[in-house]
Amino acid sequence: MVTNDISGDQRMHRICNTLTEHGYYVSLVGRVLSSSPPLASFPFEQKRLKCWFNKGKLFYLEFNVRLILYLLFKPYKIIGAVDLDTLLAAYILSRIKKTALFYDAHEHFTEQFEIVDRPIVKSIWLGMENWLVPKTTCSYTVNESLAQYYKKVYGMDVAYIRNVPVLEPVRSGVGKDYFIYTGAVNEGRGLELLIKCMKHFPHKLYICGQGDILEELKGLVNKLKLQEQVIFTGFLQPDELRLMTQEALLGFNLLDKRGKSYYLSLANKFFDYIHAEIPQVCMDFPEYQKVNEQFEVACLVNLNEAEVVGAITNLVRNVDGVYDKLKNNTLVAKQKYNWQRESTKLLDLFLIPFAD
Repeated sequence: MVTNDISGDQRMHRICNTLTEHGYYVSLVGRVLSSSPPLASFPFEQKRLKCWFNKGKLFYLEFNVRLILYLLFKPYKIIGAVDLDTLLAAYILSRIKKTALFYDAHEHFTEQFEIVDRPIVKSIWLGMENWLVPKTTCSYTVNESLAQYYKKVYGMDVAYIRNVPVLEPVRSGVGKDYFIYTGAVNEGRGLELLIKCMKHFPHKLYICGQGDILEELKGLVNKLKLQEQVIFTGFLQPDELRLMTQEALLGFNLLDKRGKSYYLSLANKFFDYIHAEIPQVCMDFPEYQKVNEQFEVACLVNLNEAEVVGAITNLVRNVDGVYDKLKNNTLVAKQKYNWQRESTKLLDLFLIPFAD
């Protein structure tokens, strides 16, 4: 169960595909928006719920009620909540149906950029986390730092399953001379700064995704007269996005440090760039440091214009061979960080309710 539109949720597609391939009957439930594209065909069931409200307290309340009503009379042995905003409904259903309750924490929810500076809202979500997370049958998250957080706060063992792509061949041929950003177009993603940096370079920047500040960013592009240089693609289907990423010169993963959710993140785009075999400019945060210490695949920076411009300059000019080195290192890194390896941990976790 997720609160987002499941059409572009590649992590959930991978999880559901893997479980289906190993004999589980899987139903993925999310929500539908007016802008939602048609659902792609998958071997598991997909359901999107329509809500009257699409943000704020009323949305979360309505969506959890709709989840309960939709799933109350359906048969299942495991119910899985993705992030804290679906955990209440999952907990209630697990008690009524006497099923196992799984929790997949994609981020440090109570430290989100949108929550961290709102003490009342944060206290409500934190209270819910304190109440519900210890009641789960099994919990897992996306990286070691978040797993350690849950261990420290709740004294419980939490596994981590990285949000990595399936290992598959990369499209052959010469890449194109453009930059790419993939992911949500939301506050705290460093996109305002990235756009300002583009005035120093002749390259095009493709911003691939949708989000709350899309119109604001378009206004900034117009103000800086970068309309021919910064292109907003909107939502792209996963296969289309994958090919476009493979043809890019380099990618970006820039985040604001405010709030531990971003600071302790290990974003899927980080691994998407690795699997596309392109270098990237990325935040100098703990989880990215860990990977980069093993396989130098990124220029790690702080979120300021001078550092970002300097990193881009070094890459496009291949100063001291840095571009070639990072690109070659992605070939090795993707052999370790891929879904074929990570999915084995997922399958082990889903055997827990059947151990007896």
